[in-house]
Amino acid sequence: MSGRDELLAAVQDRLLARDPRPLVLAEDAKRDAEALATGCDPDIEVTWTLGRFYWMRYHLRPGPQNDEIITALNYFDDLYATDPETGAQLAPDAFRVAIGEADSAVFDSSAPAEKLHDAALDLIRIYDYLLEPALIERAISLLNRAATSAHDSPFDRYTVLEDLAGMLLRYHEITGDTGWLAATTRVAREVIAAAHGDHLSPTYLSEFAGTFARLYRQAGDTGLLDSFIGACRDAVTEPVHDDPHRAGRLNNLCLELRGLFLRISEPALLAESVRAGRAAVAAASDDDPELGRCLYHLGTALLSEYEQAGDVGVITEAARVMRRAVAVSPAGDPGRAGRLSILGAVLHTLSQRTGDPDLLTEAVRVGREAVAATPAADPHRAGHLHNLGAGLQSLFESTGDTGLLTEAVQVMRDAVAATPEADPDRARSLTNLGVVLKRAADRTGDAGLLAEAVTVQREAVAAVRDDHRINRGLCLGNLASVLSELYQHTGDVAVLAEAVQAGRDSVVLTAIGETSRAARQNHLANALRELYKRTGELALLEEAIQASREALASVPPGHTDRALYLDNLGGQLQALFRKTGEMAPLRESVLARTESVAACPEGHPNRAEYLSNLGGALLILYWRSEEIGTEGVTELLDDGVQALRNAVAVTTADHPGRAGRLNNLGVALHALY
Repeated sequence: MSGRDELLAAVQDRLLARDPRPLVLAEDAKRDAEALATGCDPDIEVTWTLGRFYWMRYHLRPGPQNDEIITALNYFDDLYATDPETGAQLAPDAFRVAIGEADSAVFDSSAPAEKLHDAALDLIRIYDYLLEPALIERAISLLNRAATSAHDSPFDRYTVLEDLAGMLLRYHEITGDTGWLAATTRVAREVIAAAHGDHLSPTYLSEFAGTFARLYRQAGDTGLLDSFIGACRDAVTEPVHDDPHRAGRLNNLCLELRGLFLRISEPALLAESVRAGRAAVAAASDDDPELGRCLYHLGTALLSEYEQAGDVGVITEAARVMRRAVAVSPAGDPGRAGRLSILGAVLHTLSQRTGDPDLLTEAVRVGREAVAATPAADPHRAGHLHNLGAGLQSLFESTGDTGLLTEAVQVMRDAVAATPEADPDRARSLTNLGVVLKRAADRTGDAGLLAEAVTVQREAVAAVRDDHRINRGLCLGNLASVLSELYQHTGDVAVLAEAVQAGRDSVVLTAIGETSRAARQNHLANALRELYKRTGELALLEEAIQASREALASVPPGHTDRALYLDNLGGQLQALFRKTGEMAPLRESVLARTESVAACPEGHPNRAEYLSNLGGALLILYWRSEEIGTEGVTELLDDGVQALRNAVAVTTADHPGRAGRLNNLGVALHALY
C-alpha cells in the first residue's frame, strides 16, 4: 500500500468509526490529515475525505474560535472546481450542515463584524453550488448586522459595505426586484462616502469599480456616477500620509478606472484614470518595483484617451511614457513583453498621425521583440500578436512589400488561435484578422480570402459581449467595410443593404469625439451612395451627404484623411445635382473638391484623382452655367482645364486611369477651343 493510500485509509477509518469523536479530535488525526494534504496530489477522493474530516472536527466542537468550518468549505470548493458532477452528488448534505453551523456561529448578538462578514461570505460560496436564493437573503442580513457593528473600524466597515452592495446587486439580478436595486444604490453611496478622506481610498475605490459598473449599467444614476468620479479625484489629490504603497494604490485605481470606462463609456472616468496614472508615476521612486507597472498602465490609459479625442499631444506623451516603461524593465522582467507590445501599438498610432515612417518601422521591431519574449501559453500572447499584425499591415501599406502583408495574415491567424472561445478579447482578434484578410484579397484578387474575411467579421460581431460598446462598434464597422467590398465583386444589393445597416449601427455605437467615428461615417456615406445608385431613393443620398458632413466636422484641418472626406462629399453633392437639377449642390461640390486638392500634399498617390474630380466638377458647372445664361463663366472652364492638366501631369504612364484622364482633358480642351 502506498503512502497516499495508508494516510487516506487512516483518515477514513476515523470518520467511519462507531464513535468518531475521540478519533477525529485526536492530535495525531490532524497530523495525518495534514500529511495527506501535503503528501499527495489532491484527487477527488482525497479532497472529499479532507473536507468531511475538517467539517466533522468543527461539528464535534463548534464555536467562534474554530475556523475548521472554513477549511472544510475550501475543500468542498476545490471538489466542485475539480469535478462539478461528483461534487453535486457528494457535497450538498455537508453544505446544508455547514449552513446551519455558519448560522449558529453568529446567533450571538455580540458577534463581531468580522465574524458576521466571514459567515455571510461562506453562505454565498455555498449558494454558488446549491443555487438557493434564501442563502443570499441570509447573507445580506448578516452583512447588514456587520455594517451596523463596524462603526468603530473604518476599514472593516468599508469592506462590509462593499460586499453588501455586491450581494444586493446580485440578488436584484437574480430576482428582477427593483427594490433590491434601490437598496444597492443606497449602500453604494455609503461605500463612496466611506472612502472619502482615508489614505486607503484608491484601493477601496478600485476594488469597488466592478460592482459600480454593473450597478450603473442597470440603474443609470448619473448623480451616483458624479459622486464616484469625485471620490476618485479626491483620492488622487488628497494629501500624502507617508504611505509607502501609494504608487501601487494609485496604479490600481488607474487600471480599474480605465476598465470601468471601457464598460460604461463615460469619458470623465478615463480622465480620472489618466490623472491617477500620472499621480502613481509621480509617487514612485526610480528604484520602486512598481514604477514599470505604473508607467505601463498610464501609457494604456493615455492611448485610450487619444483614441477618444485624437489629441496628438496625448499620444506623444504615451510614446514617451511607454519608452520609459520599457527602459526600466530589464530582460527577464515578466512585464517587459507587455510593455514592448503597448509601446509598439503607441508608436504605430503616432506614426499614423504624423506620417513618420521611422516610427512605424520601430513599432514593428518592438512588436516582434514582444512576441518573441512571450511564451506560447501566455494568455497575453494573442494581444501581442494582434499589435504586431496591425503594425505589419501598416508597414506593408507604406512600403508595398507583400512579404509584410503575408506575415501580417499569419500573425493575425496566430492571434485568433491563441484566444480562447470564451475570451472577451476574441472578437477583437477576429475582427483584426478579417481586416488583414480583406486587404490581402484586395492585393491578390483571391475571392476565397474575401469570403473568409466576411465570415470572420460576422463571427467577430457575434463574439462581442453585449456590454462592450467600443468593441461592438469596431466589429460592425469592419463588417460594413468587407461587405461593401463583397458587393463590388458580386453586385448583390442585399449584401450592400447589410453593409449600410452595419455601418449605421457602428456609427451609433461610436461616441462623438472618438477618433474612429469620422472614418466610420465616411464609409457609411459611401455605402449609402452606392445603395442610392441601385435604388434611386433620394433619402439615401441625403443621408450620405449628412454622414459626410459629420465626418468632416470630426477631423481638424491638417488631418491625413480630410482630403478624402472632402472629395467624397463633393461626389455626393454632384450626385444630388444630377438628381434634382439644383445649382447649389453643384457649386458646393466644386468648393469641396477645391478644398480637397488644397488639403492633399504634393506627391500623395490620391492627388491625381482629386485633381481629375475637381476638373470634372468645374466643367459640369461651366456647361450648366452657360445653359442657364450665367455670364462670366469662362474662368470656370480655364480652371477646369488647368486641374485636368495637373491631374495628367502627376499620373504615371502605367496607371490604369491615365487614359480616362487624358480623354477628359481632351474634352475640356475642345470646349476651350
